[in-house]
Parts: sequence; C-alpha cells; structure tokens
Amino acid sequence: MTYVDGKHYAKEREIASVTAEQGQPVTLDWALDSVDVRVFGDAAVSRGTFVMSRGAEVVRRLRFTNTYLRRANGWQVVAAHYTPVAAAR
Repeated sequence: MTYVDGKHYAKEREIASVTAEQGQPVTLDWALDSVDVRVFGDAAVSRGTFVMSRGAEVVRRLRFTNTYLRRANGWQVVAAHYTPVAAAR
C-alpha cells in the first residue's frame, strides 16, 4: 500500500494504525463517497473518496485507488494508494 506520506506499507502496519496503545481497536466511522469500479476481465480498479471521523470530528479525508485481481477464492486487493484531500469549504 502506498500511503499518504508516499511510503509503502504492508497490511500489518495498516492494522496497527487503527489499534490503540493498549491493544484495543480505535473506533472510527468510515464513509465512502463517489465510488467508481471498473472491471477488466480478472482485474478491477476502484476509486473514490472516504472520510474517517470520530463523532463530529473529521479525522481524515482521503481519495483512494485500489487494484484487484480475481483469484480462485474471490477478489484480492493487490495495490492501494491513498491521497489526503483538503476539507470541503
């Protein structure tokens, strides 16, 4: 995964990023917006915007692009990219 700081991270880092120091999950609301999915045989690309919030506080607003491959047991994300988006004015 290519994250907002331009670095590449594995799935384990993403899981750790939503876990508090005490090992308990951090509670955030996630809302998807403007999602578009295009399928190309056994590959697909999704893109859109999502907002992470805690109550009324917007924690992060990101645009994303995910690339999938169809495997024997279903679709698997093989690449993901997130870019921060400024708050709407």
